[in-house]
Amino acid sequence: MTFLKTDRTKQTFEDRLAKKAPGIRELYKIAFKNFEKFCSEQYSRSADEVITEFTLVEEQAVYDTIQDWIDWNITQGKGSATIRMWFSCINNYLRYKGVKIESKENIDFPKKKEEEMYPLQIEDIHKILSIASYNKKCLYLCQISSGMRIAELLQLKKKDLEIKERIIVKIPADYTKLKKL
Repeated sequence: MTFLKTDRTKQTFEDRLAKKAPGIRELYKIAFKNFEKFCSEQYSRSADEVITEFTLVEEQAVYDTIQDWIDWNITQGKGSATIRMWFSCINNYLRYKGVKIESKENIDFPKKKEEEMYPLQIEDIHKILSIASYNKKCLYLCQISSGMRIAELLQLKKKDLEIKERIIVKIPADYTKLKKL
């Protein structure tokens, strides 16, 4: 029994991606373009030439190049989540080409910056409502008092409201983010 050996090129990889969702294909396209730009600026070579060289050099040189790419993206102002997604795309392509990155421990990703969350103060709410149009005031007051997301609020129908002493809002599961009541 003979097996046909196919060339593992960028085109054959993209052909495999054709089965994926359009958003995933677009993500890979952007990640490749970014890596191509990095290779062009830093090494004056194409990404495919750099990746081909990965198969010929020591494993540490691959890690160093990937780390340089990550650091370059940080200097370009890219966020940590973006860099991690792009790394995943590039890493999948590297594996396809036969270059395995065994451990991510050798790679330093940027830390995600988290801002401390705080609830709106009554003064902040008054400032927002003082400049909002009438329709927006109604929208904001409904959100503030109920905690509903904007998509949930905008899909409500009259049948979802139950009027007793107070108005009770019953949000159907189809309207909610997690599809639960």
